[in-house]
Amino acid sequence: MRGSLLEAARAKRDRLRGIARRARGGGGGRPEVELEALPEPEPGGPVPHGAEDGGSRLVEFESFSLYLVRGWAASFAGDGGGGYTFLGEVEYSDVGVVMPQKEPDSRVGVYRDVAEARAAVEVVSAMKGGLMLWDGSLVVLSYSGHPARVGPRVEERLSERLGLTLGEALSEISRSWAEGVVPASPALVESVLGAEGVDGGDYEWVALLEWSEKLLAVRVFLEEAWARGVLPVFVTKTSRSTNFYGGPLPDVYYLREARPIDAFTTPPRLGRGIPEYAQGYVPRAWGLREFYSTRLLRVEFYARLDPGAPILAVEAAFPEGGPWGPRSAFERALRGLLSLPRTRGYPLSLIVAHRRTHIDSSLARRVIEALGLSLERRERWML
Repeated sequence: MRGSLLEAARAKRDRLRGIARRARGGGGGRPEVELEALPEPEPGGPVPHGAEDGGSRLVEFESFSLYLVRGWAASFAGDGGGGYTFLGEVEYSDVGVVMPQKEPDSRVGVYRDVAEARAAVEVVSAMKGGLMLWDGSLVVLSYSGHPARVGPRVEERLSERLGLTLGEALSEISRSWAEGVVPASPALVESVLGAEGVDGGDYEWVALLEWSEKLLAVRVFLEEAWARGVLPVFVTKTSRSTNFYGGPLPDVYYLREARPIDAFTTPPRLGRGIPEYAQGYVPRAWGLREFYSTRLLRVEFYARLDPGAPILAVEAAFPEGGPWGPRSAFERALRGLLSLPRTRGYPLSLIVAHRRTHIDSSLARRVIEALGLSLERRERWML
């Protein structure tokens, strides 16, 4: 309507309040909510576990976008007194210019996920059993930041420009990881085409290469964890998913209505691979699509670990034909989480990981100064 924002709000006040009331009422029906009591924690105090997180920041200059990413992981063991001891940590960081300069916001998230996965691989490779906690959802991780197009045409263009198939490029990336280059796809593109050789027409195949590196990095992390007897557990504190109950409101809304304060868990739900809507964005090179569609199993559940705490969305990832079945993966993940030190129902080690990886404006400023870019014009420079 013509007029101010407040005038529009006043004109639509009654209508929108009615929509909000109907939404809170369940939109005409409420799903069935089945809850279970929490089991006992694993005996003997905190289980051996690792935790990881990452941070990223995009700094927009007038003529280019600078990315800063970091991924951090550490391992912990019980100290015999109900707490845990810190065993070791790994951090990967990178800073660079997004090339070509298109869709930098989604691509910097892909770089961050690669750094997180590589740090987690190093930590989990020194573990034997226990849990590896990842901040966030495996489903979101496997889908967020996907390129606009995946398919033969884009892969053909990649081969023309790089002189490598996608599978061969991923082999080069894997070798670069061993040399500490993380993420490796920007370095590979620059090594072949040069810093000045990438233009806007290269965006689709470059985005596919970066995306494929991320999917490969996460797959390597999962397989390394499984080989060490470590169960990867993905924990989300602020989920707005509706996939569990399919209602018009987020799943956690119905769970809070059913159990406002008390601790609980939902029965587990088994998922094979990532959701079908995400599988089309997974390339076939290196068996990635097969892995993410058939070889990866997920058990999903919600839990409030302490009275009055936030409701967590949890996914435990395990392999087809491996040592865990759906119920044993669920119980191992839940009882392991219950054994860990927590703050308001959230694992303390994940809070530590978040604080270690956050990139605030002060740190970004110091990086820019170290690069000698303090005097570069920033986007929307005011004269």
